[in-house]
Amino acid sequence: MVKLQNKQENLKTVTVIDPIYITMRDGVKLAARVWLPDDTMELCPGGTETYPMLLEALPYRRRDSTPDNDEPNHRRFAEAGYICVRLDFRGMGDSHGFMEDELTAKEQSDVIETLEWFAGQKFCTGRTGMFGYSWGGINSLTAAANRPPSLAAIISIDSLVDRYFEDIHFKNGVPLKGSVYWAALMLAVGARPPDPDIVGSEWKTMWRTRLEKHFFQTPIWKSHPQPDYFWKMGSTAEKWRECQVPVLAIGGWEDCYRDAPAKIVKNWPTTAKAIVGPWGHYYPQWADPAPTYNLYPEAIAWWDHWLKGVKTVGYDLKKIPAYRAFLARAAKPEQKGQPFRFDGQWVGVDSLPSRKIIWENYYLHSQSMETVPALDGVRMVATPLNCGQALGSEFPMGRGEFPKDQQVDDDLASCFDTAPLAKDLSILGKPMVHLRVNIDEAYGQLVARLVDVHPDGTAYLVSIGALNLAYRQGFAEPLLTNGTASVEFDLFESGYVFAAGHRIRLAISTSYFPLMMPPPFAVTARLELPECYLELPVIDGQLPIVEMPEVKPGDIPKIIFEKTKGYGGDAFSQDQAEFDAAGIWHWKKETVWAATLHPEHHIQSQEQQIEHWQVDPTDPLSVVGETIMRRWTSRKAEDSTNGIGFVTMVEGRSRYSCDRDNIYLEGELTVTLEDQPFFHRKWNETLPRHFN
Repeated sequence: MVKLQNKQENLKTVTVIDPIYITMRDGVKLAARVWLPDDTMELCPGGTETYPMLLEALPYRRRDSTPDNDEPNHRRFAEAGYICVRLDFRGMGDSHGFMEDELTAKEQSDVIETLEWFAGQKFCTGRTGMFGYSWGGINSLTAAANRPPSLAAIISIDSLVDRYFEDIHFKNGVPLKGSVYWAALMLAVGARPPDPDIVGSEWKTMWRTRLEKHFFQTPIWKSHPQPDYFWKMGSTAEKWRECQVPVLAIGGWEDCYRDAPAKIVKNWPTTAKAIVGPWGHYYPQWADPAPTYNLYPEAIAWWDHWLKGVKTVGYDLKKIPAYRAFLARAAKPEQKGQPFRFDGQWVGVDSLPSRKIIWENYYLHSQSMETVPALDGVRMVATPLNCGQALGSEFPMGRGEFPKDQQVDDDLASCFDTAPLAKDLSILGKPMVHLRVNIDEAYGQLVARLVDVHPDGTAYLVSIGALNLAYRQGFAEPLLTNGTASVEFDLFESGYVFAAGHRIRLAISTSYFPLMMPPPFAVTARLELPECYLELPVIDGQLPIVEMPEVKPGDIPKIIFEKTKGYGGDAFSQDQAEFDAAGIWHWKKETVWAATLHPEHHIQSQEQQIEHWQVDPTDPLSVVGETIMRRWTSRKAEDSTNGIGFVTMVEGRSRYSCDRDNIYLEGELTVTLEDQPFFHRKWNETLPRHFN
């Protein structure tokens, strides 16, 4: 049980230093912004105190991309007596050098060198920690696996431990569209200029040199369709034995990175605690849907325990369950203009797997799911390619990005429903699908969705999973389909309560576009029903209830950034799906983030994302997709310490198309300065299909 107060007394006054440069062993200087108590030795006038250090390391630019997160998080921890460091990766922001790729050995060594540099300074106690969400959470885990001497604990939020099986590029061998849009995003993120007020009058030379080294990543990712060395390099799951640093892992049921907390609790060889709430891909104190969780009191108690050796009243690690999860009950999809809050309760289990979770089978019949196997029968599954339009975003970070009512996709899939439940049924774990299947092509994919069907017909997505049938016996070597095969695959970790009177639905499809790229032919699957069933991890009885405080007014330090009218217009996020006059189906999504003006360095920035995928629902070779990512960055000359004003726009484009034998990838980077061309480059790559 956690009973902590959000203490506001005895807070330190905070000083901010930006930049501090840390020189790596190869001579490259990395830029950081530092929040610290104003009595810190050496760094503050008259300071005499030493403190532990907390690091968050990201590629996303500390001064104009992530300050809305950085300012409240780092300031709150600094107020509690920590030196808090927000590091820009090499080649990003004001850091020198060039970024190579994601989670490379160089990135990992930079993190370790930064930790050890701070640990060795007189103003630091020699104890360090790491935290972050998404990329920052992942590299906190890899740092723990690398075991730098000073690292005493980490907090990892919305992260992953296996880059192949959990990231946005492949799902059990099925290629995902994430490789396309993420490449466009990284083109734009890496192309923004360094700050002239930091790097000086040579900023344009530094910027252009960086642009000339920039690269298009989709072909790199698509060139590794199996879980080879490339994906293992940044996967903590490859190094469980080395993970001797205590970890607090946090995730959300609406996020595609939701499997990691359970895996960490099961495999981490030292202290591991996990929290999984109802949220999307964001910090739990701000995330949708509600209820939120005020992370600060627990995070500070966690840091105090491991980095300072100080015990916090109400925080006894021995009494805190290893795995705390929110079980939403009878949830409904997000509705525009309506509050987005799930009913439910927080529960805890002391270990995973838990004896309080049992497995129950639901067997597929011709039109239903029952508790006894079918005696005979088959079900044909042939799904048009516009099934998948209700998913929303893989990384839902705010309103307008969450899964919609699933009925529009269920109408196109093959669905198997239980009878209305006589009583509530609660699950916690990874549902499993077992199928006896034959397909009419050399290979294909199967997609399974677990859906809660309300009495009024509303269909809420609980979980999803997929399998490339070429990998049905593992990933050592893809196999062509040869007759009928028994396959099984898991869905995302899930914590949920199916309410009495609701139906449990298993929706099976041979496609799920645009999230998943289809094989080069339409596939029909034949399910032999007597050997087809859904396996659910059912909570046997009642798990202990735990208290998890929501965010209240005053809990979070004030965010000081002005929302302004930017180049991209007002903030919004929406997607739509529709057919054109020629029968081509289009899925479009546009997100514009609010423009922000930083009051300290007066940089205004704004971001825009546009995705557009199209397909003839009967022809997988007609797939075409494009993502456009734009970033605006500007400052007036009168607000610059060097008198240098600028207006820049960077645009990253990534495009996908295919034929039966190949996939075609196009990248494009466009950069303007003062609305005039500054840099432009295109990439064109052709990759052979590899059983996908």
